[in-house]
Amino acid sequence: MNLENINDDIHIRKYAGRRIKEFRLAKGLSQENLAKAIHYETSQAIAHLENGDRGIKVEVLAKIAAILDTSIDEFFPNSKTTPSTNSFAFKMRSEKNDKEVEKSLNDFAALARKKFGKKN
Repeated sequence: MNLENINDDIHIRKYAGRRIKEFRLAKGLSQENLAKAIHYETSQAIAHLENGDRGIKVEVLAKIAAILDTSIDEFFPNSKTTPSTNSFAFKMRSEKNDKEVEKSLNDFAALARKKFGKKN
């Protein structure tokens, strides 16, 4: 992994962490409440996620999105906030056509709703 990819990863982790915190606070949940809801042992793990100190598994992110009553894509930067051509979304779009990307995202969202009980 080169330095550019590491910086992108850090940027995405920090962005996702800030968004998790925003949605958690808007929902009126403490770090401890959220930790219990996703079966983490301590609220410190949530603090690490919110600070961007740790990566997060997609399955955990999907659980958090369901608990916070939002879509998983709310935790990722979009082109309005990150115009960089190094962004994950830009790389996905340049490697696959838009219909493939859209289908993949829709399939993932459907799977997350099915697995974690989030309905439209």
